[in-house]
Amino acid sequence: MAASSPEEWYRSLPLITRGYLTASFAATVLTQMEFLDPYLLILDFDKLVGSFELWRLVTNFCFFGKFGLPFVFSMFFLVRYGKELESKRFEGRSADMLWFMVLTGLLMVAVAYLLIEMPILSNSMLSVLVYLWAREYAEQVVSIFGLFNIQAFYFPWVHDPPL
Repeated sequence: MAASSPEEWYRSLPLITRGYLTASFAATVLTQMEFLDPYLLILDFDKLVGSFELWRLVTNFCFFGKFGLPFVFSMFFLVRYGKELESKRFEGRSADMLWFMVLTGLLMVAVAYLLIEMPILSNSMLSVLVYLWAREYAEQVVSIFGLFNIQAFYFPWVHDPPL
């Protein structure tokens, strides 16, 4: 059944995907309208430990940058692949999807602390969702901008989230 209004479409999204979409959209709107400084959202380990700013562990996964085509593509990938994962792979188990994202996020934060300095991990989380989707639906054929078709198994190497 197709949603007949934007509200119905939004409410039809699975719980975790809807929450992640809402948080990401809110972070972008608040920073774009200058109600919130984007530097409050990034992963800064000095402020995380020194000032006990624990929200940085979550907000760095929700900020996809300013409004523009990269943001639109990120939201499209989040809704398209996050929704399908949550409604089919994690069917009836939204807590498992959330747990998967929390463990993945903690691993990313540990890697960012130990190896490389990455203040924003939202595109990395999006890549994880796309990668898991591609493994789950490896035989499915995906059209890339209507120009060529590939198997979903190879999609993570073609898909590169915009920065």
